[in-house]
Amino acid sequence: AAIALDVRTGGVLALVSHPAYNPNVFAGGISSKDWNALLENKHNPLTNRVIQNAYPPGSVFKIVTATAALESNLTTATEVFEDRGVYVLNGWKFYGWETKGLGKLTVADGLTWSSDPLFYELGRRLGADLLASYALTFGFGKTSGIGLAGEEAGVVPTEEWKTAMYGDPWYPGETLIAAIGQGYYTATLMQQALLLAAVANGGAVFKPLLVDRVVSPDGVLVTQYSPEVIRTIYLRPDVWDTIRQGIVGVTSRGTAAAIFQGLSVTVAGKTGSAETGRGTTHSWFACYAPAEQPEIVVAVLIEEGGEGSVAAAPVVRKILEAYFK
Repeated sequence: AAIALDVRTGGVLALVSHPAYNPNVFAGGISSKDWNALLENKHNPLTNRVIQNAYPPGSVFKIVTATAALESNLTTATEVFEDRGVYVLNGWKFYGWETKGLGKLTVADGLTWSSDPLFYELGRRLGADLLASYALTFGFGKTSGIGLAGEEAGVVPTEEWKTAMYGDPWYPGETLIAAIGQGYYTATLMQQALLLAAVANGGAVFKPLLVDRVVSPDGVLVTQYSPEVIRTIYLRPDVWDTIRQGIVGVTSRGTAAAIFQGLSVTVAGKTGSAETGRGTTHSWFACYAPAEQPEIVVAVLIEEGGEGSVAAAPVVRKILEAYFK
């Protein structure tokens, strides 16, 4: 699935869900044979994967965790963390993707290199409910209002939510997992795109617009749709600066640098590799460009595609190459 949005208006420039189907089979009334073939297709081509499926958001969600910790004064842009490859809480070991460790890192560096241990520590400081409150602020757990049927809201878990849902208490280790976009959190590709749009805009989140205007057959303008800000996120300027510094680093020297080398524009983005619980990994990449004066947000999800830098990021690069010619 892929989505491209105009940062300045919320206009949908492209929305792709694959595998797709031929809409012409519906034109004259679909046959039982064709309908059953679509329903029984194991790849679910009738599902719009941009808005109708929610997945663990993976490391793209670290943007939310970093924002929450900085804005709540639970860390600073200059604090240095030590990533040793493993984080220990109450005797339990939580491993990072780089088991050798990534060394000394600031929060911005943590985004650039997607350090798990750094975000485990930020999650511990925040707690589940404060983290969830920031996730809700960014639009997770809510539909975007795009106006297409069946949009999923995803899940933003709190301690109370888990007790109501499962009858069990919330465990401290679950907060660590939540901080890296795993566990009970689920999000749509649209929500990931709107997260990056908020960072690009300094907090303004536009309603995704499918239709720009309606024109009659003789060329008369019937309706003109205007950009609509559905949410404004207020953060200190230094917090936005730290987040942007970290995600520009992703494509210039971090987890996706090799993919974006030589591109004519600077990209601010975040890789995500979300474990499915089935031994596979969903591949995410979400970004905006140019980093200095954002025009476009692009987000891509490849189900069970592997690492974000391996599968989703190269697709994003191709989309950006096409957009910027």
